[in-house]
Amino acid sequence: MSFTQNMIGRLPSYGAIYLINTFTGIAVAYTTSYAELTGLPVSFSIVSPVQDFAMTTDGRLKYTGIPTKLFSVSAVVPALDNGSNWISIKLYKNGSAVAGSDVYANSMLRINNFEVSMSTNDYVSVFLKAQKSFGSGRLASMMLSATSINRV
Repeated sequence: MSFTQNMIGRLPSYGAIYLINTFTGIAVAYTTSYAELTGLPVSFSIVSPVQDFAMTTDGRLKYTGIPTKLFSVSAVVPALDNGSNWISIKLYKNGSAVAGSDVYANSMLRINNFEVSMSTNDYVSVFLKAQKSFGSGRLASMMLSATSINRV
């Protein structure tokens, strides 16, 4: 019953991925161009339970539902030891930047409830860049989540 209901989009769709390494942090090279937060020394995990989402590629939250829906997407990236160096995160959908989703800070980066339309097999991921090149830094963790808010 619930599978049939969700094929026509009646049930909410939701999913989240995360990585945690709070003690030493995850080494990341900071460049002045956006680079996807994937392929890091620590693998992402998918949060359970999920509905209509998967992580077939590390660091990418993939929508597997059938109807196109509008999602509220959030990301949190706490950075360690950046000092006065400003960094930025931005949402990407299918490898393309989501306009207006970038945020800037020197420690806690957070994108809250950004609306993104997704169809079957679309994915969202987080990209990071520094305002000036300063070598490498460390991330304490990262979380990316999506929850349906309406059908398109």
